[in-house]
Amino acid sequence: MKKRRIRNSIVLLLITAITAIFQLKYVNEFPGYTHTWAQNDRLALANGFVRNDLNFFKPQNYILNHQFPSNWAQPSYSTVTAVEFPIHDYVPAIFMKIFGTNETWVFHAYILLYSIVGFFFLYLLMEKITGSKVKAALVVLFAIMSPVYTFYQGGFLPTIPSIANTIIAFYCYALYFEGGGKKWFKWALFFFTLAALARFTFVIPYFALLGFELIRIFQKKAKFWPT
Repeated sequence: MKKRRIRNSIVLLLITAITAIFQLKYVNEFPGYTHTWAQNDRLALANGFVRNDLNFFKPQNYILNHQFPSNWAQPSYSTVTAVEFPIHDYVPAIFMKIFGTNETWVFHAYILLYSIVGFFFLYLLMEKITGSKVKAALVVLFAIMSPVYTFYQGGFLPTIPSIANTIIAFYCYALYFEGGGKKWFKWALFFFTLAALARFTFVIPYFALLGFELIRIFQKKAKFWPT
């Protein structure tokens, strides 16, 4: 057990080190290139939560001319806007409030920490699936050096936290699948739900897992509510 903890600590430190090498020099910068508008909208939402004293139910940005209402050409009196479950904009706002700053490094740090946790659970999941520490490490190394992932890891979109939550959900499901009990199934559902709420496209792996469980129920390999 002690050796396993030491090994996992080393893996976590290596993931953190690689992330720092790729991302540390960008933590004080605004996103650029692809999806710049969308990424800075997320920063605007975090700043909006700071301005409205962390009222989670009134997300707002800086836009007075809303795009979708029929009277979009007329400026509104409020910057309150519609958005998917904004938990990953709200949490950075809490830390902005605590630290007394709205600089970009706060939001960047949140996304990067979430990605590090996601990579660590990816390692645990791959180790469980392959039974090999080396193969698990290679999977994580391949993922962490992906140019597309690296780009979005340095941004503000909720995609990275949703990916991390999905990986955590699959790990919890793997524990349940091995006979760990219904608590792990509940945790899997929780993290899948959190991922889908923040980024609706992540409902796809959620439904895929539920569909797999439904097949197992029909085959009488699982019960409708696990025990």
